[in-house]
Amino acid sequence: GKHLVIDKPFTVTAKEADELVILAKEKGVVLTAFQNRRWDAGFLTLLQEKDKLGIITEYECRFDRYRPEVAVRWREDPLPGSGILYDLAPHLVDQAIALFGPPSAVRGDLRVQRPGAKVDDYCEVDLRWDSNPGLKVVLKASMLVRSLG
Repeated sequence: GKHLVIDKPFTVTAKEADELVILAKEKGVVLTAFQNRRWDAGFLTLLQEKDKLGIITEYECRFDRYRPEVAVRWREDPLPGSGILYDLAPHLVDQAIALFGPPSAVRGDLRVQRPGAKVDDYCEVDLRWDSNPGLKVVLKASMLVRSLG
């Protein structure tokens, strides 16, 4: 009978997610995914000021880290729900949907780039909308991007 806030990954399969939604409705409890990146200052500013930008034709957003060594932790083990697609990409996709609505088409590119890595440590997700064919959204996450400074 308790309400649920689930961190990402919400589930590993759509079937599991559907089962949880049905169960929550049957039990009369709230079920939601926790998305802490909805509160990032830059994203909130963009969400509030988006209409002032005019027609948006391209949006690219990244979450990058520089971790050239593979860590000993579950996110780096080849298990369901591990890898950068399940770790950082959900935040990027959530923000894009908040800005532009659910996409009509999704294309992804997953790579294992670091020596010794066993799971995807780079991803690119491209989103398109039938209702807005001029909009291109590219979302990327990597473990090998080093920033200067």
